[in-house]
This record gives sequence, C-alpha cells and structure tokens, in this order.
Amino acid sequence: MTDIKATIATITAITELRGQLADVKAAAEGDSNDAHISSLRDACETALSLQGLSFDDESTDIGSFITAAKEAAEGDSNDDEIDAYQDLLSEALDVLDLDDDGNVIPAAPETESAPTPRLGDFTVLGVWDESEPIAVGVVPGDLPVTGGDEDHFNGIWAISVQAENAEDAEIIAINEMSAEGDDPQEEPEEEEEEEEEN
Repeated sequence: MTDIKATIATITAITELRGQLADVKAAAEGDSNDAHISSLRDACETALSLQGLSFDDESTDIGSFITAAKEAAEGDSNDDEIDAYQDLLSEALDVLDLDDDGNVIPAAPETESAPTPRLGDFTVLGVWDESEPIAVGVVPGDLPVTGGDEDHFNGIWAISVQAENAEDAEIIAINEMSAEGDDPQEEPEEEEEEEEEN
C-alpha cells in the first residue's frame, strides 16, 4: 500500500513539475523577471522534492547548485539569479532523467559489442627476394617445417601466426619477417668475403 501511495505522489509531483516547466518557458518569454524567477524557484523546489531534497540540502551532490542559487537570490542581479536557478533546475532534471518538459528521457539502447574475432593458427611458408620476404603458401595449423630447397631459392622461411583467415595470416607473417631483418642467406656471404680478405 505504501508503494502505491509513493508512486501516486511521484506521478502527482511530476505532473505538477510539467506544469511548472511550462510556466518557466512562458515567463522566460515575458517581460517580468520576478515572474520568471518565481516560476524557476517553484520548478526547482518540486524537482528537488522528487529526489527527497530541499533548498536546505547543500551538502549533497547537487548542493553546489543549491548554494549558488541561494547566493544569487541574495544578490542584486536578476540575471544572475535566473541563471543560477536555471542551472539548478537543469541539474535536477538531469538527475531525474527528465527533459525540459518534464518527460522521462528514454535510456539509450545498449549497443551490441562486436564479436571478438576467432583467431586460428596458420603456418606461412616463404622465400627471400633479396631482403624482402615473399609468402608462397599458407597452411592451416601450427605446423613444424623443416628442410627446403635452398639451392634453388635465395633463402627460405616459415613462421606460425594467429589470424582470422589465410589472407590475414600472410600479411602478419610478412610483417613479422620484415621486422626480423634481412635475408639470412646474406650473412654467410659476408662471412665468406671476410675469410677471403684474411
């Protein structure tokens, strides 16, 4: 029974707030600062009450806005007072998830996160063209590779990578082999040249 009463009280307060927000808009278009300030204060009071707060609750999360509105009310500038009440009202409506007309702002739809791509193991085989790695084949799976005809190719290589598909595996493998350095076949030639000089 208490929940029903509380719900009815909330609905009544929101209905009242909607009327007050309409008054605020009408007063903003009028010539009377006093009417504008009065309508803003009434709307602020109702918006605060919907949160179980009043103008005395300055130690809450919204307290700095309450303090600013009270200080502006004690000052001499109507414009400052209007701005301060408007800021308080905007903040109070934001906390309540209400728009400027007092309507509930619908929650943003939850965006489905993109599924994590499934990575598979691929073994990429290739040869060196001078210092550039060239892929010649991609085989599914993380496979051991031995041997190869280095007499007919200027260096051969094989590497296992994880990728979504064979095309990606080839790109990843070439990038990794390029990062590792030059054609390994070039090193023995340099060593042979050094031996000949000695």
